[in-house]
Amino acid sequence: MKMSPRQYAQGLFAALQGQKEAVVKDALRNFVRILDRDQALGRSSEIIDHFQEIWDGEQGLIAAEVTSARPLDKAARSLLVDYLKDKTEAQDIDLSEKIDASLLGGFLLRYGSQVLDGSLQNSLQSLKNKISN
Repeated sequence: MKMSPRQYAQGLFAALQGQKEAVVKDALRNFVRILDRDQALGRSSEIIDHFQEIWDGEQGLIAAEVTSARPLDKAARSLLVDYLKDKTEAQDIDLSEKIDASLLGGFLLRYGSQVLDGSLQNSLQSLKNKISN
């Protein structure tokens, strides 16, 4: 059975959680051997990204990215952070911003494996679909 990068990361996290340094070193060596055996070393950057997400989640930190046509003002940024804290029950949100001038308005919000599409283009497409049905 082929494992996904997320599954490898979850397994690694479970193996390392609460272990002493010597055990961690051995577990990491074994983990690299498993990746090599499974021919999954080329997926290591994805595995690391998922591991970081799991680690951060355990620490109460969620990384999120918002893409909008213009920079967010403080009020909009604060609303998104509060929304994410409520939705994820995280203690802290690391919200990065990305500007995409091709967006007509609204935003795309990515966190964990979730995507919230609040873009004007998506709203117009939804409206078009409702009208045509």
